Amino acid sequence: MTNYLLFHIAASISILTFMISLLWTFGYIRERVLLRLRELKVRTRNFIDLSMIISRLILPLPIIPQLRFEINLATFTIGFLIFIAGVYFIVSGVHKLYPKLMYGKPIDLVTDGVYSVVRHPIYFGDSVWPLGWSIMFGAICSSLLTPIWLIIYIITTYPEERVLKEMYGDRYEEYKRRVKRIIPYIF
Repeated sequence: MTNYLLFHIAASISILTFMISLLWTFGYIRERVLLRLRELKVRTRNFIDLSMIISRLILPLPIIPQLRFEINLATFTIGFLIFIAGVYFIVSGVHKLYPKLMYGKPIDLVTDGVYSVVRHPIYFGDSVWPLGWSIMFGAICSSLLTPIWLIIYIITTYPEERVLKEMYGDRYEEYKRRVKRIIPYIF
């Protein structure tokens, strides 16, 4: 059991940062700007998000003891493709929202590109890349955490979609009818 202590610590940090992110989304934690670089604002939220990424990058690595399966070229390739797909959705989604995310500038409703496949491509990608990363390292336990990330992101979408409905009205409702919430073509 002590062999898995490092896994439990890393998984707990990852889940804790997701919980903090959820509390942030529901307004229980307030926005704080830590540093300003010209127009760019570095916020507390940026550090929380960075912690979520780092903990999920470390979790599947061979230095973290956990149940593992044998890796071969096929499983590594599948994992790599899933990882790349997740990163693609994140990068493409952030690219479309960049002026808003980095500078707080208003933007119009985005419905093209990856946003024509899923309403929350960044959340989808951020749920999927850790699965691909885990498969690449044959990490069973960390790959089984994927549904937790997905559930947390699904919960996060509800208050965000209320705000989007208020901002864009019927245009957003029509967009919701055409495009699935977080899993392309499924949910």
